[in-house]
Amino acid sequence: MSSHLTPSIAELHQLFVDFLYQQTWHGNPQSLYEPQMYMMQLGGKRIRPILCLAGAICAGLAPEAVLKEALALEVFHNFTLVHDDLMDAAPLRRGAETVHIKWNPSTAILSGDTMLVRAIEILADGSTVEAIRVLCRMAKEVCEGQQFDMEFEAGAPPSTKEYLQMIELKTGALLGAALQIGAMKSGNLNPSSINELVDFGRAVGVAFQLQDDYLDTFGAADAVGKLIGGDILAGKKTYPFLMALEALGQEEGENFNNVYGSNNADKIATVMAVFDGLGIKSSFEEMLEKRLADLTLALSHLEIQPEGKTVLREIMASLSGRKF
Repeated sequence: MSSHLTPSIAELHQLFVDFLYQQTWHGNPQSLYEPQMYMMQLGGKRIRPILCLAGAICAGLAPEAVLKEALALEVFHNFTLVHDDLMDAAPLRRGAETVHIKWNPSTAILSGDTMLVRAIEILADGSTVEAIRVLCRMAKEVCEGQQFDMEFEAGAPPSTKEYLQMIELKTGALLGAALQIGAMKSGNLNPSSINELVDFGRAVGVAFQLQDDYLDTFGAADAVGKLIGGDILAGKKTYPFLMALEALGQEEGENFNNVYGSNNADKIATVMAVFDGLGIKSSFEEMLEKRLADLTLALSHLEIQPEGKTVLREIMASLSGRKF
């Protein structure tokens, strides 16, 4: 890392990755541990460990002081990905075969379970009991969010309010916990400041999941890097779809729900026509802009070190593609 006061996201990313690659993932039987090393080295933004390092900076602590905590959070996150891929029957993760495909479903379950245990074990080695409690509370929330998500996909569409509650659990809880665990180690921040930081992290998780929903439906394929409308093709009950349902009457809503869940060849065009007619794109943009403005305001009011605010602003800009 450079010697200047506030590290960049790139520097925090490199700091964590260097630490990650120092870890050993060996044991017997090898078939249990190889999938863990494979998963941990697939790459990604590493936003959760970076947020943990940022949490330390927010509390006036050097990011190096919470590298173990950051590792525990990234191991936990990857445990959830191994199991999520299995539940979703996903063949690829970041362009590579998922664990249950490369090995088998049973190995994916056991390797994931071992990663969860390892995350707790890492925190137990030098962190506090309270940090372990935070991880455990967050882990329950993530599981609750995943269960709600599966129930929503299998059953009647949720309300937009229920959907927001689900993504706060499934996505927001881990981002909030990452900031909390990083910040609490120094003991410099009072409980009220830490709680506000946690709320901020959870709100960031919700905002960026909503942005993913937006980009999948309304983004440009060359900018997003994937097929636009994939969620529509899969019949995923994302926020634009739920907005449309709430804007339609009961009968029209039922008809639209049937179309959305069908396999018609022209489904994307049909759904997009409904979105256009209801002004969903502009309504969604207004809502998202409001959330991002609220986050920027909340960040300005956080009682944390100014260097922490600088890092958090860069993280928000990096994830959202917007500059604040």
